[in-house]
Amino acid sequence: SWVIQVVGGEATEPFGPNPKGRAVFTSDEYVAFIIAGANRKPASNNDESAALLKSLLAYTGKFTIDGDRFTTNVDISWNEILTGTAQLRFFKLEGDKLSLRTAEQVSAVYPGKKVVGTLTWERER
Repeated sequence: SWVIQVVGGEATEPFGPNPKGRAVFTSDEYVAFIIAGANRKPASNNDESAALLKSLLAYTGKFTIDGDRFTTNVDISWNEILTGTAQLRFFKLEGDKLSLRTAEQVSAVYPGKKVVGTLTWERER
């Protein structure tokens, strides 16, 4: 799941209640995240191609862990917005569920608003 809590406002699910995604962690401390809206369809024109980009989030990079802090030094991102940045998240691992939460920040999804985003992943067996 991906939930964005607008500070002083409502919680939203930018990609709907059942986004598709994968988080891949490697033994050499790289991570790759991809999240997509659940009901995406192939594009047949420029507007539909642009809509596909807006229903996708992906980035990769080297990661470090310090206590409950998970930092990704992003080397590739889906639209270059994160490339070259250090993305700090707070994590909680409970059984097969991993939650990654941002600190309060200005939103890229809701310009001008402060938000806290939470991604929750469940391990595939």
